[in-house]
Amino acid sequence: MIHYRTSRSLGSGAFGNVLYGYNMKTHDEAAIKITKCDIGMTHMIREIEVYNALSGSPGFPRLVEVEIEDNKIYMGMELLGKNLRELFISQKKVFHLKTVAMFADQAFSRLQLLHSKGYVHCDVKPDNFCIGSLGNSNQIYLIDFGLSHKFTCNESLNFTGASSRFEGTTKFASIAAHTGKCIYPKDDLESLVYTIIYFLKGKLPWKYDTTKSSSNTNKSMKRESVLYLKKTISVNELCEDLPEEIIDIIHDIKSLNNWEMPNYSLYREKIRTLMSKMNMFYDYKYDWIQRGIKPMFSFPSKLDAVSNDQMFPEMKKRSNSKPLFPLPKFNQSPIKPLAKSTSQFLPHSFMS
Repeated sequence: MIHYRTSRSLGSGAFGNVLYGYNMKTHDEAAIKITKCDIGMTHMIREIEVYNALSGSPGFPRLVEVEIEDNKIYMGMELLGKNLRELFISQKKVFHLKTVAMFADQAFSRLQLLHSKGYVHCDVKPDNFCIGSLGNSNQIYLIDFGLSHKFTCNESLNFTGASSRFEGTTKFASIAAHTGKCIYPKDDLESLVYTIIYFLKGKLPWKYDTTKSSSNTNKSMKRESVLYLKKTISVNELCEDLPEEIIDIIHDIKSLNNWEMPNYSLYREKIRTLMSKMNMFYDYKYDWIQRGIKPMFSFPSKLDAVSNDQMFPEMKKRSNSKPLFPLPKFNQSPIKPLAKSTSQFLPHSFMS
């Protein structure tokens, strides 16, 4: 990219890397996702489609331009703050109920909007929620739609994104995702449930450490053991000592049929009822702003688990940012934009 200088890594995944980008001409900062055309084209195109469908929606990063150069796809996005996994680790894996409640309320809202556009995320986890930067630092953002699929909530129709191969993150994946079945909105919410419990208890009752898996066979065996626990553990055991409102939400999500749309409003109402009952104010004062909170919940020792979290560098963004990666004309050189059928997916506005 002609005007951009990239430096530190902001993260990496199965299909590419995300780098910090600085525009030497406009002095804007960006998160630049880079993947090879022969590896991540399908996933990148899918992600662009989702960002286009969400254009102008609060709680989703602004996507401005996509370019192809030297057999690589560059996707420039609004630079956000830290992801929730980083923040959780910075708090020594302790989030107060109030912080989790404010997160859950916004997470349900983000997923409701995504599902209303006909997409499921398929990889809901702490890493894929970020806080905004500076003026939007009180907002929770949902990111990374490379595994997203379209769906149809109709009992008589087949889901368009079924896959026999596991995709996602073992620790937070739904039971259906483990078995390569069709993914529906209820599966995204099942992953969100695991995320909420993880934040409240500091762990989940299953172990999965990929750093100790020396082969695909070993990883598959560990994944099967996680699936077995998810299938056999009861809601009461999974939610031991949690507030009844959280337990009610989880019971409802677990009872959903594939083609049923979740009652997001009910879940958010229960979250706010819980906050009111506990005399908590929705003031966006998260634990990463107020330190020194002690854990409120824990699993019994027989369900003890250890996760393999890692930290990524801090990300910053200017408050007076301008549009990133000005849309090139189709005859420009040397950087070639994607074909018109892909370029049309790019959103042109973002509502904070």
